[in-house]
Amino acid sequence: MVKKIIICLVLIAGSFSQVQAEESSPVVVIDDFERELKALPWSTDSMLKMSNDAKFGKQSAEFIMKANGNPMQEFQLDKSIAEQLEKISCNTITMWVKGDGSDSNCYFTFIEREEGKKVEAFGCITPISLKDTSWHKVSLKLGEFTYGATWGEGEEGDKVLRLRYLLAYRIYCNKDSYERRFLIDHIQGEKVEETFYKTIK
Repeated sequence: MVKKIIICLVLIAGSFSQVQAEESSPVVVIDDFERELKALPWSTDSMLKMSNDAKFGKQSAEFIMKANGNPMQEFQLDKSIAEQLEKISCNTITMWVKGDGSDSNCYFTFIEREEGKKVEAFGCITPISLKDTSWHKVSLKLGEFTYGATWGEGEEGDKVLRLRYLLAYRIYCNKDSYERRFLIDHIQGEKVEETFYKTIK
């Protein structure tokens, strides 16, 4: 019996690109807002409510940022979450946002404190637009979190955010002449592996 092996070669312009598939990224849930909302007492010029309009689960957090103030809500992070974020080598923070249709932005900040040292703030320089009134996913790279780039605190510098010392996170808006209302759901930390392309000639 003669066995025939047919090999089909497809050549497109002498080369092709092979995409490496991404594996499932390690994930740590920072806040899913399924429990009672407890912002820290020094949150300012803003209100926080539970909303039944949620992307996941039964509820999300509604932020009401007052006009002509410095609106901010801050939430404590459990030490175990900080340790898990460091363990997975988290490099991206994701969340689901539903804006109010305004041209305004909100911002996300991490607060860290090493034992015996002062509290330090690392703000993400990428704004979160509130223009889109549908649920949409927002991704913030940890490389974009800059020391002092936050709610009027600290001096900008070359310090690097250290996940194991995370103490809290903060959602805030810049001062403006009108009120802003928006929803946030399911904040999590991920280790996102970048897809790369390899060209074979």
